[in-house]
Amino acid sequence: MISTSNNTLSCLVCAIASRFYTERPDLYPQIMRHAQLAAGTALISGNKNVEMCQAYILLSLYPVPSRKWEDQRGWLYLGLAIRCIFYHLQALFV
Repeated sequence: MISTSNNTLSCLVCAIASRFYTERPDLYPQIMRHAQLAAGTALISGNKNVEMCQAYILLSLYPVPSRKWEDQRGWLYLGLAIRCIFYHLQALFV
């Protein structure tokens, strides 16, 4: 379920959906860039909740295609998701 208070996750879901919208192929890079900026801003602001964990997992599963392996960031987002989940679980049990 998407929380209305978390714009990052809802923006990311729309960005992933726009990848398969064939009528406007130019829409996907624009929305995905905005979603990645929102995810980065949430990381810097320290917003660690379940929605952000879901957003990082989606970013790792549906990365922006890149020509070079060095530009691929899927592994980075997966690591952020794991750390976010660990932080969330640790806060629950302490």
